[in-house]
Amino acid sequence: MRLNEVLNTVIDWRWDSSVPSPQMRSAIAKFEIGESQYLVSFTTTHKASDEGEEYNASEIVFAYRESSRAKWRTDITRSGNALAVFGTVKAVMDQYIAKAKPEAIYFSADKFEPSRTKLYSRFARSLEKQGWEHHEPELDDEYVAGTILVPPGAKR
Repeated sequence: MRLNEVLNTVIDWRWDSSVPSPQMRSAIAKFEIGESQYLVSFTTTHKASDEGEEYNASEIVFAYRESSRAKWRTDITRSGNALAVFGTVKAVMDQYIAKAKPEAIYFSADKFEPSRTKLYSRFARSLEKQGWEHHEPELDDEYVAGTILVPPGAKR
């Protein structure tokens, strides 16, 4: 099954504040499935690649909590809603890219979460198919895997 087919399920979601723009340094989108709440955040941060290039990259993080009283978590939910969650995260990411026009996108995941690392690799490959360039970030933590993606024709 292709990634686009798997990620066709999208839950209604909303921007927590205003719709992203190139001038914004951060943005948060939220959605709910049952009692669980999810957020997708984008924060512009400075990242360097192994090749010595430097970027103002929008770091993408998604998290959930099982109720409004619970703490936000980034581990695997095991809720059975993975396709809807990932489809919605992809839809949020696509709209963020279209509206904010980031200089670069940055994904990172703990290496002990191979499913999240694999998911981010799939998101990265979908952007690479649209002409985005893949770069390895400089990482000080041996337990973290990361990817920097730069849009086609980006000026640094």
